[in-house]
Amino acid sequence: MNDLLQVAVNAHGGLSRWNQLKRVKANLSITGAIFQVKGKPDILKDVSIEAELHKQRLTTHFQLPRHAHGL
Repeated sequence: MNDLLQVAVNAHGGLSRWNQLKRVKANLSITGAIFQVKGKPDILKDVSIEAELHKQRLTTHFQLPRHAHGL
């Protein structure tokens, strides 16, 4: 393990703590000028993601705003 990784892992409870965790979840609001230009300003306003920490897997959950159905 390189020095920077070692510092980061230790700062968050150590490798044994990391190995106890299975996944992390986050709620996101993805907005910006490009969505405004395309006429879909809130298309990704309510997104949740779930990442498995020991596998290369990221699951994205989003629900289209009511006015966005039938794109």
